[in-house]
Amino acid sequence: MNGFSRRQGRVVACAAIAAAMLAGCSAMEPLADEARSGAHDLIEASHLRPLGVNPDSPIAADAEKAEQVSGPVPNFASVPPAPGDVRGAPAYKDQVVSLVSDKRLLNQWSNVNPPKVDDPKTTDAFAEAERKRVGNETPVAPEKAAETAAFVKQGQKAVGQPETPPKSPQN
Repeated sequence: MNGFSRRQGRVVACAAIAAAMLAGCSAMEPLADEARSGAHDLIEASHLRPLGVNPDSPIAADAEKAEQVSGPVPNFASVPPAPGDVRGAPAYKDQVVSLVSDKRLLNQWSNVNPPKVDDPKTTDAFAEAERKRVGNETPVAPEKAAETAAFVKQGQKAVGQPETPPKSPQN
């Protein structure tokens, strides 16, 4: 193979195919024509030459020695199948897209349907019934009343409700 080892020939062949694939499918056509016309040397068809081992490299001698060793070449059938329990990139992408679109839909819905009290009479009746239900419980301690009022104001501000005047304490 023009003075190249078998391994170098394979490396050059893979490099030629990769370069052709990077250049686009149209670049594969001349290589395919060369291969169909009986060219046995892909190195000549691709005009690529392998780079030599850098002599200054600390592993140069080992690389040269390893390059001379020929051994069994694995084939594509020996590549193990992809694991079935690992999601592929398209599955991750679909999940991200659905999460983003769900958040957008939720934001759109909440903008169209802001929180509000539809019927104050119903709400007041419910509140009065709950006050009667929990009437035997200890009321908020006077020293905690300011914290409670601040918490209520913060909640009202968060949901966009106007501040309500403080009610007189219930006994």
